[in-house]
Amino acid sequence: MLEKNYILGTNLHIYSDRDKFSFGIDAILLSSFCKVKTKDIVLEIGGGTGIISLRVFDLYSPSKIHCVEIQKDNFEILLKNIKSNNLEQRIHPLNKDINDCYDIFEENSLDVIVTNPPYFKYGCGIENENENKLISRYEKYLKLEDIFKFSKSKLKELGKLFMVNRPQRLVDLFYYGRKYRIEPKRIVPVLSRREEKPQFVLVEFVKNAGEFFTYEKPLIIYEDGGYRKEIIDLYDGK
Repeated sequence: MLEKNYILGTNLHIYSDRDKFSFGIDAILLSSFCKVKTKDIVLEIGGGTGIISLRVFDLYSPSKIHCVEIQKDNFEILLKNIKSNNLEQRIHPLNKDINDCYDIFEENSLDVIVTNPPYFKYGCGIENENENKLISRYEKYLKLEDIFKFSKSKLKELGKLFMVNRPQRLVDLFYYGRKYRIEPKRIVPVLSRREEKPQFVLVEFVKNAGEFFTYEKPLIIYEDGGYRKEIIDLYDGK
């Protein structure tokens, strides 16, 4: 059953299905982390029901957003979310595997790619019985290397790739970044609480950039039983 919620920090709303994979704080943090310019052409890979594309549009108003989502059930909700927010002319959905999109986008045509990909390798760990959640969480179809290979082909020179992932995948992220010349430039670790290990990492990559890298201060979500002011500001779109 679909539920309608307003997207914090925006004037938009989103429909989601509680019984299927929905968005979490990682999507909110990524959409705030990926600084986008008004002239930019943006591609979201693995858009789900559209939370990141919708929030990126409202925060930065880029000229165009393409949103690729492979799962038909997610895609149908994505279409509903785009239409109900009157964004048919600004967000362009594609129900495809990203590996089948090479002929759709010209070489060196994208300014920004943003993605919240499946975190876990397929066949490793406990796989969720729900097919929708399994595809969203495990690399059954979308693999990290697919993202970097596509980014190398379609990003403009010095175009940016923004990603959220788990710290356990950092070696893979940096390996594929170097392999495809999508250079890691900065990282923000995300901790639930100050004394805990990072839960997520936000990483910015730049195509054909130099090798200077910045490790930024951690982003801590909770303190004294509630959200820290920094997180509240992000939710408010500041």
